[in-house]
Amino acid sequence: IWSISPTHITYTHATKCVDVRNLLLKTDYQSIYADGKISPLRTDSINIDLRNIKVDYLLTYTDAPKVISIQGLVTGNATLYSVFSACMLEANAKIKNGGLNGVYFGDVDAQARLDRESKSILINGTIVDSSQVTVAVVEGKVIPAKKWWGLDITCDSIDASFINFWTEGIVSNIRGRAYGRVKVEGEQHEVYVTGRALAKNASITVPQIGVTYNFSDSVFLDSTAIIFPGIRAYDQYGNLGTFSGGVYHQNFAN
Repeated sequence: IWSISPTHITYTHATKCVDVRNLLLKTDYQSIYADGKISPLRTDSINIDLRNIKVDYLLTYTDAPKVISIQGLVTGNATLYSVFSACMLEANAKIKNGGLNGVYFGDVDAQARLDRESKSILINGTIVDSSQVTVAVVEGKVIPAKKWWGLDITCDSIDASFINFWTEGIVSNIRGRAYGRVKVEGEQHEVYVTGRALAKNASITVPQIGVTYNFSDSVFLDSTAIIFPGIRAYDQYGNLGTFSGGVYHQNFAN
């Protein structure tokens, strides 16, 4: 249950200005604080502070949970200028125990700004693991008007099992460490994953034949397939073979 502390909010019609003073919403260990002015003037701004806000809570107001699952607790601040005219945004945030599709990645340090020309929010950040080693660099964009978002992830030893979220019913038990570049894009209720990843000490199960393959090789992803370009793989009995082909899908279904 969220509580709201005493605050003072006024609206001035002549200047189209909303004056917000000490607005605080909190529950248990989470809080949202806002203070400032919302108006057409560039000199007016509102500051918003977040403390330990669950990422998945923020995403409930978008279509994202239907195509992607993001975990972690957000702490940071954002400043919005001239909200009622040429809005500008600057934001810095840290995500504790960040994860994708239920798989822990590490802590995220991210920045965001509003690009008025493209009417999009630009995001960039880094992910560090528990040893404070950078395991991924992320660049992204959100276009609210089109309900479109995209993440460009450059991986340096992240847990590849996050892909299982999208391959359920096609292949399963994807494991290993991923290196390379993967793009994840979403629009409305669909998600597209493209890129090339080197999978080390990896395994994948093909449920149709009930066999698990182990390998260390490159895997290609596009919007309709997971492609294995002649990888050398072992089954659970140690039999060596070359696996060429792909698992084809329609938005990770059928």
